[in-house]
Amino acid sequence: MPRKAKCKGLLNSAECLRDFQKWDFDIIPRRDRMNRGFTDAGGRTLTVEDAFKDPEHPFRVAIVCAMWLTGFDVECLSTLYIDKPMKAHTLMQAIARANRVYPGKDCGIIVDYNGMLNSLRQALAQYALGDDDEDNPAQPVVVAAPIETLVEALVDALDVIDDYLRTLGFEPKALFGTEGFDRISGLRDAVNVLYTSDETIASQVSNARLGVRFA
Repeated sequence: MPRKAKCKGLLNSAECLRDFQKWDFDIIPRRDRMNRGFTDAGGRTLTVEDAFKDPEHPFRVAIVCAMWLTGFDVECLSTLYIDKPMKAHTLMQAIARANRVYPGKDCGIIVDYNGMLNSLRQALAQYALGDDDEDNPAQPVVVAAPIETLVEALVDALDVIDDYLRTLGFEPKALFGTEGFDRISGLRDAVNVLYTSDETIASQVSNARLGVRFA
């Protein structure tokens, strides 16, 4: 499923087909899926674009090269993994893919595999200035909190989560140093106390979102 949305324009080229044939990989079924889309139980046909925009559709992971990185709006999209070098407006448009407002979604998460923090700072300084910043160009622009501040906030958020687990009767330190089946058993115990009621589930989801903001 994750490969079915991989670079639609590229997979439709004869050159790409020849390249994959050299690697003994048949892309024709995947290309046909991308061109035909999906058919649901009711006989309704969805394009891969429409299927990905539907949060209830099983097509939830897409590996893309260019086209879906800019100008493709998926409001329910919450996580973007980036390993492609980008900068300036292209980077800004890419990270905006995960920044759409959607019910139950507090924030978008960008997972950077390419070390683009400096490029992001430059892009934000160039494209995210407000009127007040333009009127006072001598004032330094802070586009991201220092890492020390974020780490401290993350530690505080984890402390909140640990304290909540203790109120439910589970000691988080019990997981320290555990491995294999012992760790699995401990994690199962933690999950069991969190799933005691709808209230405990909702509380932990709220706590987890607090931690995600700084992770």
